[in-house]
Amino acid sequence: MRRIATAVVAGTLLVTTGCASMQSMKMPTQVGGMPLNWKTCGVAGAVAGGLLGAIDSFGAAAAGALTAGLIGVLLCRDVQQPADHDVDGVLDSVDRCPGTPQGQKVDAEGCEMDSDGDTVIDRNDLCAGTPAGVKVNASGCPVAGDADRDGVPDDRDQCASTPVGARVDANGCEFDADGDGVTDVNDRCPTTPAGVQVDASGCEIDSDSDGVPDSRDRCAGTPAGTPVDDQGCERPQDGDHDGVPDTVDRCLDTPAGVAVDAEGCTRTTDADNDGVADSLDRCPGTSFGTPVDAMGCAADQGPGPDTGAAAPGGTGSQAGAATGAASDSVRAVAQGDIVVLQGVNFASGSATLLPESMQVLDSVAGDLLDNPDLAIEVGGHTDNTGSAATNRRLSGQRAEAVRSYLIGKGIPASRLSAVGYGPDRPIASNRTQEGRAANRRVELKKR
Repeated sequence: MRRIATAVVAGTLLVTTGCASMQSMKMPTQVGGMPLNWKTCGVAGAVAGGLLGAIDSFGAAAAGALTAGLIGVLLCRDVQQPADHDVDGVLDSVDRCPGTPQGQKVDAEGCEMDSDGDTVIDRNDLCAGTPAGVKVNASGCPVAGDADRDGVPDDRDQCASTPVGARVDANGCEFDADGDGVTDVNDRCPTTPAGVQVDASGCEIDSDSDGVPDSRDRCAGTPAGTPVDDQGCERPQDGDHDGVPDTVDRCLDTPAGVAVDAEGCTRTTDADNDGVADSLDRCPGTSFGTPVDAMGCAADQGPGPDTGAAAPGGTGSQAGAATGAASDSVRAVAQGDIVVLQGVNFASGSATLLPESMQVLDSVAGDLLDNPDLAIEVGGHTDNTGSAATNRRLSGQRAEAVRSYLIGKGIPASRLSAVGYGPDRPIASNRTQEGRAANRRVELKKR
């Protein structure tokens, strides 16, 4: 009997000690769905003691159960039971996701599983197995990003690095209104015609830098600094600005404002085609082919009235000497000198040649005929008496009178030009009578 009681007590102590140890070591808090606490220990001790005591007798069984149950309660009453309120198998003390719905699979930290690591738990993940690093939505499915924040998703963005704030089209690329390959924000020529080659600024290429784009340049390769027209071709120089290029201008020093012909020489009208300008023609309407004098009148009619007044180049008394010097004058002109025609005089205040002038001019005409390659300019000059405009007009008329006379003597008009300089080029002082007389002159110079 004593041996049986000892066995009962020993078995009971064993069971209850095991229960207490499981609690103190934070072993699982349930066994078969029953929580491990002091009540459980008491019941377990009673059952174990009763079973062992029953080997001897019913009385021993009752005594063993009571004794073992009491011992189990005493041993386990001060042991604090660890809690797992969401019953997920992870104690609350280490559970990072308390409140997990029952029946859900959790990891060691008590949180529901996220197999693909996209932060969306498996229970809510409609796209399981998303590759690592891919941005997903609330359903765990990939979403298209917009790295350059231009409003076009990366999966459709053909220009993925558009600058922030730039206006883009449906493909995510900056606008290029004229389609020249240069975005509007950088295009200095935003209306370039389609198909035209442009530079980095969106402007048409101008290879020779003449200001005319290659697409309109008919003379590519123009030297730098060369003036060109609107077609990119070299603009001929026009030194006297008379509208006739120097390359064809036979009168390179035409005064500003003077009307010129196609050769750049003073334009004159000759209605009756007798070789004498209308402004000097005393006999307009002469029949075609009729020989005329310097005044445009038939040769047998004479030159008309003469006042005998002195004019540029000398006086009537000098005519004889001047005639002999005319040939020397032409030779000097041929050598590049500017020569005053001594003995060529006009009626006062007019462009009418005095008779003694004819002898001088006849000699000049003869020498010019002997020098067919010599082209000359006839320049008329005055003193500063009176208005400058009047003097320029008078000097031009006198120069034209000399030219017309020489034409009448068989000199081709293309070899002669007439320019009136007025008082602008004095060769002596206008303060003295002698100086003024010297300034009233007709000059010849080589063109």
